[in-house]
Amino acid sequence: MRKNLCFINIYKHKFSINEFNMKSSSGFSSCIRASFIIIFLFFNYLFPFSSYGQDSLKSDKSTLRLTTDTSSAIKLSIDDLKKQDSVKLISSSTITKKSKNEMDSTVTFSAKDTIRLRVKNRIMHLSGSSVLKYKDEKLSAEYIDIDFSASALYSYGKIDSNKKLSGFPHFLEKGEEYVGDKISFNFKTKKGVIGLGETKISNGFFFGEKIKRVSEAEFFINKGYYTTCDAPHPHFYFGSPKMKIIANNQIFLDPIIFYVQDMPIFMLPIGLFFPSKSGRQSGITIPSYFFSADRGVKIENFSIYLALSDNYDTQFGFDFFSKGGYIVKNTTRWKFTDENFGGSTHLEIGRTKNHPDDQLSTNYKIDLDQRHELNPFLSYNANIHFTSDNFYQNTSYNPTERMIQQATSNASVVYQTEFGVGLSGSYQMNQNITTGANSQSLPISVTVPIWQPLKNLNTLDWVKDFTVSANSSYIWSQTKSVDANSSSSFSKNMSQHISINPGFSISPRFSYFNISPYFSTNSNFYFRQMTQTYSSTDSTLRTSYSNGIFPEYNWSTGVNFSTTLYGMLKPGFWGLRAFRHTFRPSFGFSYSPDLSSNPGFYGRYFNTRDSSWVTYSRYSTDGGGIASRMLSKSLVYSADNNFELKVKDNDTLDKNITLLQWHFNGSVNMAADSLKWSDVGMSFNIPTTSWLNMGSSANFTPYQQVMKHRAYDSAYVPINRFLIEDNNGLLRLTNFNLHISTSYSSSNGGSVVTTQHGENDTSKQQELGERFRERVNYVHHDDDIYGDCSPGYTPFSFPWSVSFDLSYSYSEYIIHSITRTVSLSSHFSMKLTPTWNFSTSANYDFVTKQFISPMISISKDMHCWELGFSWFPIGLNQGFYLKFSARAPQLKDLKLEKRSSVIY
Repeated sequence: MRKNLCFINIYKHKFSINEFNMKSSSGFSSCIRASFIIIFLFFNYLFPFSSYGQDSLKSDKSTLRLTTDTSSAIKLSIDDLKKQDSVKLISSSTITKKSKNEMDSTVTFSAKDTIRLRVKNRIMHLSGSSVLKYKDEKLSAEYIDIDFSASALYSYGKIDSNKKLSGFPHFLEKGEEYVGDKISFNFKTKKGVIGLGETKISNGFFFGEKIKRVSEAEFFINKGYYTTCDAPHPHFYFGSPKMKIIANNQIFLDPIIFYVQDMPIFMLPIGLFFPSKSGRQSGITIPSYFFSADRGVKIENFSIYLALSDNYDTQFGFDFFSKGGYIVKNTTRWKFTDENFGGSTHLEIGRTKNHPDDQLSTNYKIDLDQRHELNPFLSYNANIHFTSDNFYQNTSYNPTERMIQQATSNASVVYQTEFGVGLSGSYQMNQNITTGANSQSLPISVTVPIWQPLKNLNTLDWVKDFTVSANSSYIWSQTKSVDANSSSSFSKNMSQHISINPGFSISPRFSYFNISPYFSTNSNFYFRQMTQTYSSTDSTLRTSYSNGIFPEYNWSTGVNFSTTLYGMLKPGFWGLRAFRHTFRPSFGFSYSPDLSSNPGFYGRYFNTRDSSWVTYSRYSTDGGGIASRMLSKSLVYSADNNFELKVKDNDTLDKNITLLQWHFNGSVNMAADSLKWSDVGMSFNIPTTSWLNMGSSANFTPYQQVMKHRAYDSAYVPINRFLIEDNNGLLRLTNFNLHISTSYSSSNGGSVVTTQHGENDTSKQQELGERFRERVNYVHHDDDIYGDCSPGYTPFSFPWSVSFDLSYSYSEYIIHSITRTVSLSSHFSMKLTPTWNFSTSANYDFVTKQFISPMISISKDMHCWELGFSWFPIGLNQGFYLKFSARAPQLKDLKLEKRSSVIY
């Protein structure tokens, strides 16, 4: 008897029952019946799975579609359906249900090997890299079984011939990730079980023998563990036989046990819960503590954090010394993204003492960091730091902070108009927290863009470049300085003035010369004028002020000439192509008038003690004295010299090498009656190479100095006589600075050969699935102590680097009064093993013959832990500091510290 077979070929085209054209052929009627059976089965049995508990499908209003790849077809027969009750598909398919509200719910499934549907049992089996997708959920595994009648699925991996697990289930849902050796899940109840399950929350891993999901947010873990170590076999973890997780809320443990290398270290025999919400959360931070010989027990950073909103938060903290007082802290942050507004404040105040016998002193610190861009034309920034005297020395245990002696504050507001005119105001303060002295200023300035009034004229280009500039400012300043007669008292001085500075410039070019004439003027306006009188009776100087608005000005004009000259020498041997000297001389003439005779600018009094007239500026206390005190007709000169060498690099290219850069400058005041020549300044620079940096600068004077005896002292003063006139040379060195630095490293560039199992590679964070695969397939390897598993000869590798920095300074501004400083700083580091690092640094003063703050440091990279030891043999910070802590930021308080220092 001939079997009637029906072949249904389904390509990319999606169709429904209504798309069939009915024909009278008996064979085709069999096809219709077979197609109807298939669609009816999907209609009744697949939809509960695909709809996730939605309304049942109505045949007259819904459409069911089945699609496959063009590379294969679904083949079945009626007899096969009757005998086997199964349909075997080799394809990728999609089931789509269209509900009454026109919302599509699509389930997509694929398998590399087989998709088999058991019609009678209402079960579908997927094998071979199976993938199931529904909305934002995805399940991948080697095998997936779907029970449509129970709305459940089962997924599991396979064990290969080496007894290794592969193709294990991997489930993604709303950004959450789960893996295990098997996963069962019910789509209606949202419940499921994961065997040997593992998931990742907040950079930490949770895993256990079984994870049971009882709702969308609640999980129970049997013999659960938590760790931040990503090694296949974690080096440490927290364990609990009973663990419950409420997603994005809390984690319950009862009890909690801490393991290191699978060894229990301590246990809390009570139930605890920890927050697991993502993002910022209000709560209490865990404080740290240590012991000090002079201050007793220190409880540090016991604080309460309040996440008040998405835009700002605050934290109140407390430090306590059992023998040394307390410190109260507050940190507040804010950020409004839409307005580009953000910043933070940090406040500290307390009463502390370094030793039990000392008196308590009040210490405070105020930090403000503010940034705000109101619009593209207006913005302001603030970076304010105020501290009490010796704040860090009285409160901090950090050696670096204890050496801070200055606190600097800056704040500015900038407004730029669309026409280019700028208005800015700023506040600046420099505070010496050791002496208590400080200086602060408040400049407000207006800038006008450069104006070229002749730019549109039909004339020469250099005439068009004629520019006019102007700016003005108001400057308020105040200084608080230590009184010269008493170190415990201070003197204050406040000053203010208005400054206006117009000017113009032009830069014509003639042949090979650049010519730049200029004219500039400065004008200040003050709100008081000073008058000084000298009393011959008691040899005292009295100062008085008169209020009003008083102007002071100065002007100067001049012209500058510059050009560039080249010199070339071609040796033609030893691969030397050419030697080139580039010479850029510059000459200028400037003129400024003598305004010292103006009584509104300068005053005079006769000093009977020295029998001399003294000229003083009437506005020196307000930042004045800009008016020139003498006639100046100065010739200014400077020159840049660049020496280069061109050598043969290869057959077609040459290489330029800079040998030396030399610069010198000076001036001659032709209007002065004596000492017309200024000091000559020079600088030398050898360009940076791969191993050496060197630079130097020097100043020279052409004049002699002689001893001048006065009524109250004697000193060397320069005289109008050149050194060369007495055969003492052309110039005398008055100042010289030299800086040399170099660094070396091992030839392998610091690379390290990894261990056999690669445990030292901590730079790569493993993905959850890869980590789970290595964990379930982990095979322990005994340490190769005797080298039985060694691959053979392996050269020793100790990557190292060393650097030196030499500074030398010499000054003799007054003959026979020489000052020298010579210091050498060095740093050395070496990798003893792939995980052990050694480093040392020191600074040696050759003049005082003392080491300054030497330090020796040893650290151990322990994958998820770090061990560090620092030792200061001598100096203010003499002592050691030992720290053993977890690397993970969420476990930053899991640490052990030990310190011993004179400051503790």
